[in-house]
Amino acid sequence: MLRCGGSWKLTVLPMLVLIVILIFSAIMDIVADQSEVRLVWLKNLGGRGVGVCWSPDGDRLVVTGDFGIAVFNSRGTTLWVRTEGGDSPSISPDGRYLAVANVGYSIRVYSLSDGAKVWEGSVSGATAVRWGSDGAFLAVSITRNYLLVRYGDLALYKWVGNEGIQVWRVEVARNEIRAIDFHPRGHVIALGSLDTVSYTHLTLPTN
Repeated sequence: MLRCGGSWKLTVLPMLVLIVILIFSAIMDIVADQSEVRLVWLKNLGGRGVGVCWSPDGDRLVVTGDFGIAVFNSRGTTLWVRTEGGDSPSISPDGRYLAVANVGYSIRVYSLSDGAKVWEGSVSGATAVRWGSDGAFLAVSITRNYLLVRYGDLALYKWVGNEGIQVWRVEVARNEIRAIDFHPRGHVIALGSLDTVSYTHLTLPTN
């Protein structure tokens, strides 16, 4: 019996030690991960934020919401604020323009440097906007209601000078579209609606 008891201890004790070591190691990993996370800066915007995006150079941060539009530098300094709300900010690849969508006023394009309004679209109900990878096109999702049913349209604008010229507009979803994005090569737009995710292939005009 004594030999059995000793054998049991020699088998179980190393296993217990190993379990304790593994648990301690996991706890230390969690603590280490948490120690690497720190708050850089915090802003009270006085309203609900719904959209955010960085400029291509990483030195401008745009936040949109029911409070309006706010632009900060990477250190948290406020550069400019506008009171018009927005849901879907997108900065042009060259970092010059900020496009914002809003169901109330369609789309607006601002100068990222000072917030001056450059252009405003004429179609109401915009829910999302996105610049193409080369900055030559803007994709805009538009919500329209017909007989108590919501439909999602996709419109393509060509950016010429300081204005957007609509190239086409088509119905692409039987629900509201909440997010859109160009493929890096610019030939496909991905759509995220309230009930599905789909991909729309398109041919961009060359002139």
